[in-house]
Amino acid sequence: MLCWLSVMVQFARPRANGWPWPEEEESTRCYRSHSGDGWHFRFLPAQCQGCALADRADLRPTLAIDAVTPLEAINWGLVEQFARLEPTGQENPPPTLLARNVGVRGVRTVGKGKHLRLVVEEGAHGSVFDAVAFQQGEWAAHLAEGSRVDLAFQVEVNEWQGNRRLQLNVQDLRPSTA
Repeated sequence: MLCWLSVMVQFARPRANGWPWPEEEESTRCYRSHSGDGWHFRFLPAQCQGCALADRADLRPTLAIDAVTPLEAINWGLVEQFARLEPTGQENPPPTLLARNVGVRGVRTVGKGKHLRLVVEEGAHGSVFDAVAFQQGEWAAHLAEGSRVDLAFQVEVNEWQGNRRLQLNVQDLRPSTA
């Protein structure tokens, strides 16, 4: 048996409908999870018996990967194909790609250390891209030139001072095991 709160969160947009949002209620716990169509929040009242989840320590966010691809496959033609999927947004996120065993050529933080800027490459003479990882500046302490990482990213066009370049918007990264 589902409580009304689980049904409301699962099948409706509470704030858009003007319904109360119980985040601050003492009797409510909030769990964040990810499914193929985006992040979802599930609120479970403490007294709800029929909709208990696993221990909070067991819950982990996941990121949906649309394709595993080498960096050499990232080009303007791919960006044009992705543009055909627009408009993107909450219900239709842009494709998230995974590139494994990517070399770090440069690393620095921006935005007072909150964000990470990378220059990544695939092999000694392969494709080279600028990458930005918002809210992931803490990775700078763990990465150095020559590090190998797996990158989950979205491809975007960076326009600055009249120049257009492809850029990787890093959603997540981890040290490469390959």
